Amino acid sequence: MGPDCRIGDFVLVTVPKLFMGEGSQLNAGCLIVGRKPCRIGRHVVVSYNATVLTSSDSVAPKMDDASSESERNMVEGEVEIGDYAYVGAYALVNPCVKIGRGAVVGAYSYVDKDIGDYEVGWGQPWRRRKTRRVD
Repeated sequence: MGPDCRIGDFVLVTVPKLFMGEGSQLNAGCLIVGRKPCRIGRHVVVSYNATVLTSSDSVAPKMDDASSESERNMVEGEVEIGDYAYVGAYALVNPCVKIGRGAVVGAYSYVDKDIGDYEVGWGQPWRRRKTRRVD
């Protein structure tokens, strides 16, 4: 964890390795959960009650709680959030996703694919609405 990082109240982190760059913050109620690492760049904000998953069961018919782990089609992969990115409140970031430098994920968004540098978007699923100017 880099210098000047902030972790708010009631944040839950269960990933085996969490890398946080200088000045990044996880606000209250964030969940960073799963079986793979999560890399958060410098000066990143993960807003209130956002969730970042590095592993998840895939949605499959006829699955029940008694299914063995090998039958559950686990989706696992590292999540990377680039420097100066912003993840809005209540957003959900799925496994194997890379959020680019300076990208913005709007509140309540569902992110299931990579987001390029400086892209701004929101929705379920997340869609690019514009690109930030870089001066």
